[in-house]
Amino acid sequence: MMSRRANREIPQLENDSIVAVKGKIKSVYCKNFVTYGECTFHPTEYLNVIIGPNGTGKSTLVAAIVLGLGGKPELLSRSSSIGDYVKNGRDEAMIRVEIFRETYNKSTIFQRCFPRSGKSTYKIGEDTVSERNYLAAIMEFKIQIGNLCQFLPQDRVQDFAKMDPQKIFFNTINSVCSTETLNTFDELKKLRLNQTNEADGVRKKKEELEQLQAQCHILCQRLERFNEQQEYQNKLDVCHAKKLQLEVRALDEKKKQETKDLLLAKTKLEEEQKKYDIIIRRQHDISKTSQQLAKDIASKEREEQTVIAKKQRIEEQIKILKDRIEQARTTYLKKKREKADYDNELQNETRILRLFLDDLTKAKENIDADKDWKSEKLALTQKLQRLKEELAGYMKTRSEINSKLDEQYTPDIGLLTRRLERANDVHAQKLQLIREKYPEVYRGVQWLNDHKDLFQGRVYNPMILELSVRDPAHAKYFENTISIRDLLAFTCENKEDVSLLVNELCVKQKLQVSVGHAPPASKINYRADVSIDSLRSCGFTAYLIDLIDGPPAIINYLCNLNGIHRIPIGSSAVNEKADDVPNNINFFFGGDQLYSVKVSRYSGEKSILQNQIIGKNLLTSRNTNQILEDENRLRVLKRGSDALKNQRTALENKIEETNVKREEVMARNRTIEGKIAERGQLEEKCRRQNDKVKQLKNNVINLPELEKTFSEKVKSCLQEIMQLQSEKIEILKSLQQALLNKKFAVMKERIFKQENEELINTIRETTDSKAQASRMVETITRTMEKTTQLLDSKTAEARKAKRECKSLELFNQLPDTMDELKEAINEFKARLECMGDVDKNIVAEYKQKCADIEKLKEEMQNSEHNRQDIATKIRTLHDGWYPEIEGIVTTLNIHFSDFMTSMGYVGEVNLVRREEFDYDTYGIQIMVQYRSNAQLQALDRHTQSGGERAVAIATYTLSLQHITHVPFRCVDEINQGMDANNERKIFEMLVKETTQTGRAQYFFVTPKLLPNLLYNERMSVHIVFNGKMVKSPNAFAFQM
Repeated sequence: MMSRRANREIPQLENDSIVAVKGKIKSVYCKNFVTYGECTFHPTEYLNVIIGPNGTGKSTLVAAIVLGLGGKPELLSRSSSIGDYVKNGRDEAMIRVEIFRETYNKSTIFQRCFPRSGKSTYKIGEDTVSERNYLAAIMEFKIQIGNLCQFLPQDRVQDFAKMDPQKIFFNTINSVCSTETLNTFDELKKLRLNQTNEADGVRKKKEELEQLQAQCHILCQRLERFNEQQEYQNKLDVCHAKKLQLEVRALDEKKKQETKDLLLAKTKLEEEQKKYDIIIRRQHDISKTSQQLAKDIASKEREEQTVIAKKQRIEEQIKILKDRIEQARTTYLKKKREKADYDNELQNETRILRLFLDDLTKAKENIDADKDWKSEKLALTQKLQRLKEELAGYMKTRSEINSKLDEQYTPDIGLLTRRLERANDVHAQKLQLIREKYPEVYRGVQWLNDHKDLFQGRVYNPMILELSVRDPAHAKYFENTISIRDLLAFTCENKEDVSLLVNELCVKQKLQVSVGHAPPASKINYRADVSIDSLRSCGFTAYLIDLIDGPPAIINYLCNLNGIHRIPIGSSAVNEKADDVPNNINFFFGGDQLYSVKVSRYSGEKSILQNQIIGKNLLTSRNTNQILEDENRLRVLKRGSDALKNQRTALENKIEETNVKREEVMARNRTIEGKIAERGQLEEKCRRQNDKVKQLKNNVINLPELEKTFSEKVKSCLQEIMQLQSEKIEILKSLQQALLNKKFAVMKERIFKQENEELINTIRETTDSKAQASRMVETITRTMEKTTQLLDSKTAEARKAKRECKSLELFNQLPDTMDELKEAINEFKARLECMGDVDKNIVAEYKQKCADIEKLKEEMQNSEHNRQDIATKIRTLHDGWYPEIEGIVTTLNIHFSDFMTSMGYVGEVNLVRREEFDYDTYGIQIMVQYRSNAQLQALDRHTQSGGERAVAIATYTLSLQHITHVPFRCVDEINQGMDANNERKIFEMLVKETTQTGRAQYFFVTPKLLPNLLYNERMSVHIVFNGKMVKSPNAFAFQM
């Protein structure tokens, strides 16, 4: 990337005060900005014409001025992220703009640095400041980067024609009026808004007043009904008071009757009490006799239980003795069986002893055979030792092989195998990438996987998951063609599903995700216009569409959106054949380079913009080099492992053969050892068998003694049982007598109760009569107490009601019978019900409404006074502000008309408005006429052609030069679309207007100029030669 310097700087004048230079640009320095590695631009004081071929960096200088003076990237209409302006291969860019202050000797440097992340840092001089303070300092120089009347970048030239008259008026006065005038305009708009609000407030209050007056009239009618209802309510209250008086009289009569009833009940209770006292004395004697009989029965029952307990104890003792006899008999029979088994065992062991003795005699006769067995055993022992040593060697070698496999091969093979499995699982890696870098998209994927049944058609996950690049090396081409936003977007085949998915993810879950619509498709509907075979001579190998797999709907969507079926790719050889690429291909890749082709609309020349690309690891997370390296390493390890395993298998076969031989030798050795040890074993067996026979003979069981012991024990137990049976007979006799005594006592008690049953019934009846009389007294007493309490309550209530009566005359006239009084009450209630419900708060509400009406009238009067005061202030400010605005528009109209007339056209600049004081409708209407048979028409983007709009816009900006208050203006490629005649006239006017003393600094950017144009000493032409073909930064440097 080459650096360029302008041909000369702003000259120093002897008297700094002659021309105002505050706010003019002294220099612009860029570093790592777009296509510039490092560049310093020194403009002159008046007209600066910046010219150069397309793609060389003219507009980059304009972008540097915009961004360096605090402008947003959106003003350039190229990218919304300032990080995109950092040069490829660099991490951070820097812009430094030096601005003149009051004189040429004083200047201020504004510096802005920004990395690819887009977070800018700001400096004024050497001091780091906030963005807010940075912009405030720039505004002090009257620099308005966002004002199209001051700054018109290339990509926003047509935006000027899109502005309505109000926006043109606003941008114009901001660029030509003083701060005081602008502040007055803002104050007038605020006052106008306040005046409108006050008028709206008066109108609303008037409507509210009319509503309140209507409501008050209705309330007045309801108040009359309320008063009538209140009159009947008062009469009803008098009736209730009279009713209470009658109820008091009735309760007083009831109390007197209850007093008489209570006296009679007490007399009855006294009579019943006397009868009860006489009968209760007789009951005492009967109860005493009955208790004595009950005691006799209880005594007999205790005697019965004592005898039964003795009988049970004797029966338990007899059972114990019988158990002892049975136990002794069982022991005797067991010993008898053991005696028979013992005799059989002794006989068998004696026979075995005789056999062992016979074998021992035969063995002693064969002494010579022992010598041959011992010599053979010695030879076998030596052979067995050799086989053992050979087997140990094999085992050691196998252990070494196993150790080598376990330590050097198996862990590495397992590690590489797992690593390759993870590396080849591209979908899982992509999902993990989304989870780490784009967590909201990952949450959307998780939700969609769980709720796919909610949608009518197919819904695709983000393209990063749905698309599969056949060769990972080609992923970088797609990542530099398809935006990240599209790669992370969900895609629906059904339009209704798009709304549903947006509602679920973006509205309900507040996720920042994108959703697109791709019509369903069963095949890919797009094909390249030019066959790839015809492009192979240029180094191309395939189109992007041939390098990717995915659902047809998504591939068709990308073809429609990004044209991947028209973008070819090739190797680095494409660079040498770039000029031979057909004109209908304006976007292609070669190796690591992106080529963008532009064809000039004027000269037809083709310019190619070349940028280096890098992969973003979005469509594939596979490291191909690492995978190939791991696969080669795995193959080497497996070959080494297989060789060792083959060696181990051969060793294991040898170990198996050696073990077979060893087992045969050991078996023969055991046979010989058995033959040699047979004589000693026979001697030992004879000795042990002889000891066993002796032990059996010493343990003989004495059967007669056992029979004697058993007989004596049975005899003793039978004697004890006979004695206990005798005692049991005596106890049974006692039990029989006790049962007879108990039965006699029970019969005696039953006879006594039968004889006194009549007396018991009499006692029960007397007791019930007494209790009934007592309850009657209590009931009457409680009733009388309630009557007394009610009487007292009603008396107090009646007195209070009579005191509160509003008509004692009506009270005295009411009937003294309850039935007649109830008829009168029902009549009054019926009349009240016919009147319906009336709000009890009607009186308070009526008073409140009247108060609200008076308050509203007062507020309306105050609002009217405020509105008149605001109108006076507006008139005063307007009289001082409007003549200046009218003069500015008149001046603009004169110069605009003159410029248009000089080119053979007609033009006017008019001040338009709806009303005199409606400042929001103030606008500037640009009227133009390019043909004699046409009428004057307003400038807009629909009526005039692109060239006609460019002429009008250029003429208007030149007209502003006469009354400018901004330090500089900039227009980028405004002459595009003009015919040669208009372009020449516009340029001549531009030179004349911008080179006059005291005029604002002017930047005119264009890719080409007509020959033999007007020149002035106060203008400078800056030619931009920037590109990879320029080998030296000083190739075009020269001094004026």
